[in-house]
Amino acid sequence: MRRILKLGAFCAILSGLALAETWSGKLMDANCADQQKACDPTSTTTAFSIAVAGKVYKLDDAGNAKAVEALRNRADRSKDPTVPSNQITAKVSGTLDGEILKVETIQVQ
Repeated sequence: MRRILKLGAFCAILSGLALAETWSGKLMDANCADQQKACDPTSTTTAFSIAVAGKVYKLDDAGNAKAVEALRNRADRSKDPTVPSNQITAKVSGTLDGEILKVETIQVQ
């Protein structure tokens, strides 16, 4: 009986992960996006959005925290001189709830 319960729990976790989608686009300051502007995030940005194929999605609170951490880690790396400093892209995995992305993982490039 325990084996069946463990197998069922494992399948439930995997099916939840299978529902996650991935978006890649330009990472922006969400406060600017609210004003129909496209502002690049700074070290003081706390609310983020991502522009994908002409559509802008806001990140949830957990996603905002993950984006702040990812930007900090990105700043520690040496910059690629071929990429403009204002071009910050991100790859976000999660689920879409209306126009809010519930972030599971984020990679800032």
